[in-house]
Amino acid sequence: MTLRTMCLTAALCVSAPALLLAQPPAGAPPAGAPPAGARPGGGGGGRAPQNLKVLPPDTNIFQTMMGFRQALGVNCEFCHAQNPDTHRNDFASDANPMKDVARAMIRMNMDINTKYLATLPNMTDKATISCGTCHAGNKIPAAFTPPAAPGGPGGPGGTAGAAPAGAPPAPRP
Repeated sequence: MTLRTMCLTAALCVSAPALLLAQPPAGAPPAGAPPAGARPGGGGGGRAPQNLKVLPPDTNIFQTMMGFRQALGVNCEFCHAQNPDTHRNDFASDANPMKDVARAMIRMNMDINTKYLATLPNMTDKATISCGTCHAGNKIPAAFTPPAAPGGPGGPGGTAGAAPAGAPPAPRP
């Protein structure tokens, strides 16, 4: 198991109870869904989104991008390249490598929600993770540091790596 997998597993274990408590009200659309009556691909100034490789074509792109922006505490330029002629963001361009990272992270979120959380027993169908679950407003998610065990680093009354009672002492290097 890789360090990344262990961190993700730990984050899910710690976050799962909070996910269940942070559910949208009954009858509300799922997190990330366009509001009732929204135009498909809405928020693009009347233009349909271009170069979508992961998000569905009916995504409310403005609402979705604002959610990413808030979840990571970044601006559009973090993932989108600037057009050298107009000096405006070229949202369809793939020139910024962070856009590929974002797409991979979106796929990861989708996989966790559909392949893993959806299959857990006693989980509601509304239990999902989002970018904010790990990023919490930061470009780079903070590393998870587990709290100290009761009684010190080794648990109740012990120390980390201590030999069981009656065992010979460990050789010193």
